[in-house]
Amino acid sequence: WFRGRHLGGSLSLGIFPANHISVQPCSVQGFGQFEKVQPKQDPVALEVVDVLREWGVHMRSLYLKNLTKFEKLLPEVEALILLRQKLMMDILPEDLLVNIRSKTTSKIDWGNQQIGLDLIPRDDNGKVLSAEDTTLLRLYRVHEAAVSNRQRTPSMITSASASLASPLARRMTVLPNHSLSKQLEKQVLVQHKVFVCGVGEDVELFYNIFDDTAGRFINEPFLVRLSKTGAPKDEQRFDKMACVFKELQPYETEESTSAHDLYVVCYVIRVGPMELNKPRHKSATFRRPLACGVASLKSLLIGNDDELEKDLKLTLYKPNDESGWSNMHAHMIKDPARFHVLDGSASVCISARVFSGALQTVRKENPLVFKNPNSAPVGFSDYISPDETRNDLYVTLCDGSFDPKGKQRPRNIEVTVVLCDDDGKQLENCIHPGVGEGTISEYGSVIYYHNNAPSWHETFKISIGHEEFAKTHMKFYFRHCQSTQDRTRNETFCFAFLPLMDHQTKTAIQDGVHCPDVFRYNNIYDSINKGPPPYLTNTQGLDRLVKDRFTIHTKLCSTKLTQNGSLCRLLSWKYCRKDQLGLRFVAVDKALVDFVSTGAVLDDVKDKVDSPDIMKFPTDIFDAIFGILHENRLLSNSVFTTLVEVIKKSVLQRRFLNFRTVLDTYIEKHFVDTTAHTSLVEALRTHVRKVGEDASQLKQINSAMKSLEYLFKFIVQSYKCAKRIGQVDVSGFKAQLRDLFDCFNMMMQMQDERIIGTQSITLQHFAHVFRGMDEAFKTNELGAIVQRFIEAISNLKHPKLNEHKLNFLNNLVQSDLYAGREGRLHLNAPVTTIMSFHLQS
Repeated sequence: WFRGRHLGGSLSLGIFPANHISVQPCSVQGFGQFEKVQPKQDPVALEVVDVLREWGVHMRSLYLKNLTKFEKLLPEVEALILLRQKLMMDILPEDLLVNIRSKTTSKIDWGNQQIGLDLIPRDDNGKVLSAEDTTLLRLYRVHEAAVSNRQRTPSMITSASASLASPLARRMTVLPNHSLSKQLEKQVLVQHKVFVCGVGEDVELFYNIFDDTAGRFINEPFLVRLSKTGAPKDEQRFDKMACVFKELQPYETEESTSAHDLYVVCYVIRVGPMELNKPRHKSATFRRPLACGVASLKSLLIGNDDELEKDLKLTLYKPNDESGWSNMHAHMIKDPARFHVLDGSASVCISARVFSGALQTVRKENPLVFKNPNSAPVGFSDYISPDETRNDLYVTLCDGSFDPKGKQRPRNIEVTVVLCDDDGKQLENCIHPGVGEGTISEYGSVIYYHNNAPSWHETFKISIGHEEFAKTHMKFYFRHCQSTQDRTRNETFCFAFLPLMDHQTKTAIQDGVHCPDVFRYNNIYDSINKGPPPYLTNTQGLDRLVKDRFTIHTKLCSTKLTQNGSLCRLLSWKYCRKDQLGLRFVAVDKALVDFVSTGAVLDDVKDKVDSPDIMKFPTDIFDAIFGILHENRLLSNSVFTTLVEVIKKSVLQRRFLNFRTVLDTYIEKHFVDTTAHTSLVEALRTHVRKVGEDASQLKQINSAMKSLEYLFKFIVQSYKCAKRIGQVDVSGFKAQLRDLFDCFNMMMQMQDERIIGTQSITLQHFAHVFRGMDEAFKTNELGAIVQRFIEAISNLKHPKLNEHKLNFLNNLVQSDLYAGREGRLHLNAPVTTIMSFHLQS
């Protein structure tokens, strides 16, 4: 038995059966009449109980007086009960609990608004805030944010079941640092089920996702090999004929990959004789084009059936002409009626399941799904995680044109691709024909019957270590194949080769189309001797076939190799000859100038060093820049302009806002330069003093003003590192900073129409400057510095600056400096002076 009283009832004490009571853990504070018992349950779950009790009193009157509002509120009551049950469970991960708390408090606030009850201020964890444990300023800001959130809630909250089941909303909540495009990316699970066709030969099925807007396949192909009975060639793959196509969204282009533009495409290749039902040699087995099928993913990607499996049937059509087989999918999307169904009713049946949200979150929530083969995107997204490591080269055999050399009938041309090192030795197991199958040592193309100008458009992936790229080249053999003779005796009539790296610039093979020279073949080129083969050392002695043409396309996805010569020189600055110290820094300065968009090289740099390069190598780039600065202070000006350019091309572009997380992590955890702060402050002071003196420098100065937030983050972190090891002149650095802020004050006091743009940009970004300045200044010192800056901008009367001036003050009063009493003592007077002026005017 337990002794106590019923909540909400009389004050009389009584006894209760123990089997009717659940004892919950709690914490007890104080003694006697000051005793305070606080349950250890989730505070939001406890609040739900109190809220439902309070709502229950009002629900009866709503039922009698306002039935419409009652019916509107009732589903939310049921939803709160379900959400409380989830909060009481001890098995949910923390990120999911955070999301459930957010949904619960949103529903409580919305319900209170409907009934006419007070708004309850809470912190980020859902805990109710009070004046006893929270400052008045913070209470006001929390209340202001809650009002804004409550106004949006009615349009955001649907039914209880939709709120609980929506994985998209869940992943958007737990990923605050990712942009909307990242949160809306898709992962599609495609599972092969049935192949319906009476071809009677082994087949290869290549599945891929085609973006009709961009006009390209956006992921690696998924390969399924089937025997003539329709069963997998590999018996171990009976339960693994599925693939996850990851990160379906635009990559490195401005093209839009909207849901209705995506299609799943299946190309079917027959593996057998050159012609069906014709005599052949027992070893004469070739890859021949058979059919193609297409299905739209629109209903899956834009519907509400997220994470529900849907069956799709891809009708297989045969090409009207073999020469157009490789591009059948594009024509079928526009006009499938122009083709005929293979074998009357041939088709493949697949199931597709869409997962919305960022890859990392979806993989965590569905670990079994991602045990299937994964198809990576052919390219990088706008956000590249520092932990992501790739070194993949995608090669597409495009087309060719070969001189018949007097032969009456065109050839049956097969391209065989191998990788060789500098000694001519073939590399083993480094080619991936498709996801789901193992690596191979040589890739053989599809053969088009009697065609001297085949168009293949077949893509495979090369995966080797980045250190092997410099000594590896692709080698292409062109053979004429016949069904009536041994495959090993097929005639190799020409060959081509292409190195994977430019040995002069030390950069990897460029993305895009390549047309390697085609040479007459001699079997001596395949002999393995010591040293490089003759075709690498003496191309002059090769017999080039000027009438033959061969085209391929390459795409490098690597976080280890760069295709940019200027960037490569910057990253390899340490390896200059140390015995020529003077020449070393001349070369380094040239590499920096090539990298920075200043003067005449601006356009050239924009073409060569773009934002994706910075996304891939942030740590290496910043380490190189500050390494050069650390070794030679004479280059501080070049280093500063380089740093500004890198920041401008990364975090200042809306497309790459997600890179802020990466750069913040680098500054906080990897940046350890103990001397950079003085050089950066001095270089910034030099730029600020140029305002009004040289109008030609305004563009470069404006870039520096836009980068103020991260320039000062580097300055503060460098100062902290130096202070930690005791290698800093505190008073000297504070004097240097005061001099810098005085220069800013002088610039803001100038009445010059030419610098209105510079003053406007400064006001937009200057509030970020004071974050972290408490490392160098006390609060009252920093408050005095900011006070002088506010007084300097108080005289700005230009109408274009008024909005930016008020936005600066708005950001300032929301900063930590203003939250403290000492800071407000300095800031209240100048802030209210400016506000009074604008209110009166």
